Amino acid sequence: MQTPPAPTAHQQRLIIFIIALAAFMGALDTSIVNISLPSIAAYFHEDIGDVSWVVMGYGLVIACLLLIFGKLGDRHGFRKVYIGGFAVFTIGSLLCGLSMTLGHLIGFRLIQGLGAAALEAVGPAMIALYLPQTVRGRALGTLATAVSVAIAIGPVLGGLLTEFISWHWIFFVNIPVGVMAIVLGRKLLPETEPRGTSGSFDIPGTAFIVAALFFLIYPLNMGLKMGWTSPFILGSFLLSVIFWVAFVRRECTCEDPLLNLALFRNSAFSAGTVAGALVMLAFAGATFIFPFYLEGVKGLSTAVAGIVLTVPAVTLMIFGPLAGRISDRQGTRRLTTGAAALTAAVFLLYASLTMESSIFVIVIGLALLGVTSGLYFPPNMNQVLGQSPKGEEGVASSVMQTAKNIGDVLGVAVFGTVFVQAIVSAFAHNPETPHTEIAAAMLIPGFHAAFFAGAAACAIAAALSLMARDRQRV
Repeated sequence: MQTPPAPTAHQQRLIIFIIALAAFMGALDTSIVNISLPSIAAYFHEDIGDVSWVVMGYGLVIACLLLIFGKLGDRHGFRKVYIGGFAVFTIGSLLCGLSMTLGHLIGFRLIQGLGAAALEAVGPAMIALYLPQTVRGRALGTLATAVSVAIAIGPVLGGLLTEFISWHWIFFVNIPVGVMAIVLGRKLLPETEPRGTSGSFDIPGTAFIVAALFFLIYPLNMGLKMGWTSPFILGSFLLSVIFWVAFVRRECTCEDPLLNLALFRNSAFSAGTVAGALVMLAFAGATFIFPFYLEGVKGLSTAVAGIVLTVPAVTLMIFGPLAGRISDRQGTRRLTTGAAALTAAVFLLYASLTMESSIFVIVIGLALLGVTSGLYFPPNMNQVLGQSPKGEEGVASSVMQTAKNIGDVLGVAVFGTVFVQAIVSAFAHNPETPHTEIAAAMLIPGFHAAFFAGAAACAIAAALSLMARDRQRV
């Protein structure tokens, strides 16, 4: 893909704003919906298990289609994918708000996820293509800030809209933002010349990767509920392996593959991508498990626990742009290695929490998680994108985003499994404890085990980040 002329400083700020708007909306439409699920369940007279597909379906579509939209961006131009993605996202939002049944809502959420996948796939790639190397870290830091703001305000905004107007408005609120983004995108995003291709789009490869990701991510979501050794879960993992093998064989023989596997011969690209997924695993696992500690052990109300859990998002939005600027000036390797190591130390701090730990200590720990994550993610994205060859920015970006989505799902699966197994072990050593009343003290070993797992993941990420040397894209 031909690199567009270097934009002026004013144009750079506008481009960063437009790309950050897409990141903000994608994250907001996850966090704003979660708080409204009980109201949606009551409205449709459905149980929470069925309603959970409003969130799960959206996330599955995004994770499974990122790579496809990254390839489409490389072939046809990121501007087209961005504008088309926002158009689909906006239409999907309108349809979600008009849903008359839960089935309709879940189906329309899939459409909305289709648009969100397009936006998430090409966002970092547009930064790599449109902006000079000297400001990319700052721009990626701004993306991290936009996501953090969305995560922080989503539950508050969703709660207000649901309580005082209607849950329908958590979707209608996207429409004016989507229209504005389309107008601004058409006006301000540079036109680029798509990369020339000699073959047709890799349809078989697309089918294989979607199936491989679906049969990997779906059982990771359902493993705790159905049991990790259930035939359905094991069969799904087996199907995933089969489709991964078929995908690799296809990409090795295809004239114009969906994914250029030569990307992974670059050890810095591979190490940075896996490291990013591991830190995301730890971050997602912590945000999943902490409500149980705050409510089950410390006895906080749901509302107060929700406020406490906004702390890491706030500190992340402060330190993300700072880390991006530092990586522009001093490179990414030392920053990502140090930040991952510090995140491991934060999880070791969590593993020392007890029933008597003060709220002040807990808040400080959560603030440190936001600080270290903010210091890690923008430089890590800069590090990985810095290894992408010209013409492959979209695919490299979508590989990175897909890995982080898998890390997100794995975080819930790993932390949840370790937590439950540790509690089961505690019951085994205390058989006289009634199973209907799990004492708060018996939850503590579960939290300790889960947080030790997070520390191990971040320590491995630090080692991998040390391997991922800086390299300027040429």
